[in-house]
Amino acid sequence: MIQKIKNKLNLLDEHSLEVAKKSGSSLIAKVIGMFASFLVSIFIGRTLGAEGLGVINLANQIINILLVLAILGFAQVIIKEVAIANNNADRDRVRDVIYTAYIVNGTVALLCTFLLILFSDTLASSFFKTPELKLPLIIFAIAFTPQIVSRILSASLVGYKKIWQSNLVDQTLSMVIIGLILFVFWAAHFELEV
Repeated sequence: MIQKIKNKLNLLDEHSLEVAKKSGSSLIAKVIGMFASFLVSIFIGRTLGAEGLGVINLANQIINILLVLAILGFAQVIIKEVAIANNNADRDRVRDVIYTAYIVNGTVALLCTFLLILFSDTLASSFFKTPELKLPLIIFAIAFTPQIVSRILSASLVGYKKIWQSNLVDQTLSMVIIGLILFVFWAAHFELEV
């Protein structure tokens, strides 16, 4: 059985073989991220209840929408430009592309962070009519800029054909870090609330 799979893999062209080899580790990184996300959701749901989990998920959705807007489509440009520059062994071009993305997207991210913190009370109380949403929005806003940085790093890793590492940075590490922080708070007997 294993020999048959190896024989079929040997028949693949160079690009298909590369996809087959890299998809396994990428899948593992994604599964770990999904599992960590699932465990964090269970923990938050059990600790804060369904309403608290709903508030956290609403704050997360707001941040995800802002992330899409703040990245300005640069992720695809970074992937393309880094891949071309890497293929041409042009390290200066890679550095310039990533630097430009950090400046442009970092500026937009800082602006979004400032505005979200400034208007968090209005969003929570007036727009969503959920005053307890204010503090999660502020906390998520503080983590907004590092998320933009990780998206830029993730896109550049894809440009270097480092797919599983990109998935690790983009989808897995943040949930694992959040899970570890929540576990430390829980183990230290801090009272967790929205």
